[in-house]
Amino acid sequence: MKTFFILIWCLIPTIVFADFRPGRVRAVAQADMMVTQTTGIYDNVKSAKVILFAEDGVGPVKIQLKLGESEFFLPIDKVKNTGCGNFAWPDAFQTEIGYTVSMFSDYSQMICAKYEENEWKISLETRDSEGQISILQAEGKPEYFMLTM
Repeated sequence: MKTFFILIWCLIPTIVFADFRPGRVRAVAQADMMVTQTTGIYDNVKSAKVILFAEDGVGPVKIQLKLGESEFFLPIDKVKNTGCGNFAWPDAFQTEIGYTVSMFSDYSQMICAKYEENEWKISLETRDSEGQISILQAEGKPEYFMLTM
């Protein structure tokens, strides 16, 4: 009996961290987003989907954004945890359309009294070569993936 308990005691750390692999990047959650505001080049966008990717031991590293048929990745430059939501600033990026700045807000784990019905919000601001600014804002509730062992 004593041997059985020693064996269990030795296996507990292996069981608890069986799915943890430092450096691995995987999708951890997704949300079908409701588009709340569009201007300019985003006027025809009716649907959006966000998939959040995290690296084991590091946290969020990139966002996959699907706007209708278009799809692109936004590498996360920095994350600010305020207690009333996490705010991620993906790197600004250049496309054939123009220069885009984005912000991703995650209210799913906030610990303050503020209530946000939609826990994820994303905004894009694109400036084209002529200086015109186009804006897209969307929000939704994330569904977290079951992580396997």
